Amino acid sequence: MLKLRKARFCSRFIQKIVLLSITVAFSAMILLLAVFKRINLNFSYVEGVPYEPPVQVIIKEIVPEDMIINLNTATKEELMTLDGIGEVTAEKILEYRDKNNGFLTIDELTEVDGIGEGKLEKIRNRITIG
Repeated sequence: MLKLRKARFCSRFIQKIVLLSITVAFSAMILLLAVFKRINLNFSYVEGVPYEPPVQVIIKEIVPEDMIINLNTATKEELMTLDGIGEVTAEKILEYRDKNNGFLTIDELTEVDGIGEGKLEKIRNRITIG
């Protein structure tokens, strides 16, 4: 009788270990896929459709893409409608603007960390300083 109880206990214990191992392996596989394939972990990834954070989608609906943005008066959200300008870069633009009492020229935007000549040329037709 004692051997039978030990056998059942060992059997249940092994089942739990196997189940835990499978769960850990599956979780690791999901994380690896997320890292290497860059899938969205909230499972809203659709093949062929670029992922946009919800804030970006809302901002693009509010601010038309052809609207001219004044660098000296724009909000962070308005700056984020420009191609290649995300939340971090928009905050850097605002910091630079506050520190230097605004922009005197459009080319001065290249002084902001994260904005080079290439990015400036992509957005030049959508920005103004006055």
